[in-house]
Amino acid sequence: MAKAKCVVCEQTRGKRGCKLHNMKLICPRCCAKIRHLECEGCSYYSQAEHFALEKMRKTGKPVSTPQFTARIDPDVDEAVDEALELAHKGIFKQARIQMQALLSENADIYTVHFGMGVIHALQDEIDLALPYFNRSVELFPYFSEGWVNKAMCHKERLEIGETLKALKRVTDYGDPKEQHVQWAKEHLHQIEQVGQTQQVTIQAIIDAEEIFNKAFEQMNNGEYEQAIKGFQGAIHINPGVPSAYGNMALCYAFLGYKQKALNAFEKALECDAGYKLAIENRAIVEKMKEGEKLSGTTLMAINSLRDM
Repeated sequence: MAKAKCVVCEQTRGKRGCKLHNMKLICPRCCAKIRHLECEGCSYYSQAEHFALEKMRKTGKPVSTPQFTARIDPDVDEAVDEALELAHKGIFKQARIQMQALLSENADIYTVHFGMGVIHALQDEIDLALPYFNRSVELFPYFSEGWVNKAMCHKERLEIGETLKALKRVTDYGDPKEQHVQWAKEHLHQIEQVGQTQQVTIQAIIDAEEIFNKAFEQMNNGEYEQAIKGFQGAIHINPGVPSAYGNMALCYAFLGYKQKALNAFEKALECDAGYKLAIENRAIVEKMKEGEKLSGTTLMAINSLRDM
């Protein structure tokens, strides 16, 4: 099946429906060239407008909003699509080779980073995919598809606060009619409903995770007393997270406070009775004497507990 050409330049592949041309497909380059006030309501116009206003706010200099856009190259976008077609067919090695070549020459184009992120995500390589999605939205902060894929990566990593922040960007910048924006709204609504039953707001979840992450870093650096304070702070904001109690318990155990560690493990299990790591680590601590410090042999268990 032949790919539809842009109805404006009739040279490159059409990729987005244009309001000015009865929703017929046009290419990104022509979209940027012909964009003006009559395009209001189109998601691509809205993204460019947001980006321009943000730049104007930071620099204090006026920007021509309708004409402002991140760098695009229709030929590069076409090559990205070809690589992604290979990836969707399971031909990952060739897809990566092609995308790496594109990255080496077009590291300033957000769609290239997005494409590489998708290739990794299709292979369940979430930790490798996330940095590419991060870079795609750094280059073009109003790229809603980049934000939704970033949200899905954080969701897989059980990083609820980062997931929520990314989902909010999707709903802020994306076209409400688009499927991925509707998905983001539904997911946010579900989390809001859970938060209401637990009397925790979305912002509280985000704040708690930021405190948790800092405490987790302190714990890995051996700063156990500071880490305990951090986990307590996260629990104060969002008391229903078992990993905060579980990590705090390990900190107490490293300091030699057996009973405090066991109490914290019990709190973790009150939040989640099936929390396997808390059960296993509690069994280890139960065999210790009060004042005996947990050894570094359980470091692997500590790293596994980062599932807030």
